[in-house]
Amino acid sequence: LHHRVTLGLASSTRVVCARWSPSVEGIVAAVAGKKAVIWDVNRQAEPVALAKLSAPLQDACWLPASNGIISLNTDRTIALFDPRHPGASAETHEAHSGRAAGRVVSGGTSTHGQLEHYVYTTGTNLTRDRELAGWDVRNLSHAIF
Repeated sequence: LHHRVTLGLASSTRVVCARWSPSVEGIVAAVAGKKAVIWDVNRQAEPVALAKLSAPLQDACWLPASNGIISLNTDRTIALFDPRHPGASAETHEAHSGRAAGRVVSGGTSTHGQLEHYVYTTGTNLTRDRELAGWDVRNLSHAIF
């Protein structure tokens, strides 16, 4: 890969993470500031901006089952983006109550098809204790643990 692309972000905006799609070859998602962009490196088209959120994103990962992107955000929410509908609003829900930075990872894939629907986040509560939470992306209204 010998190409570079401008992600359409302000020069002062730091790219927090870039993740390759686990199911579609040549698709990468980048998270910076309050938005996520996806780019098809095979077509060399301009990056496509997904929904812009009200708070900066801390981390993101792809969801193998739906090709969606899920992010953990500084306003203590978890957000689900659908790359098939760029610009559409992201589904957001409360995550961890503390302000410390967190991370989000996909449950991965499995032969029985169940792990694809789960993500796991780390964060803190109001007393700054570290937390781990599991989420079913089919219902993000509450953590499953």
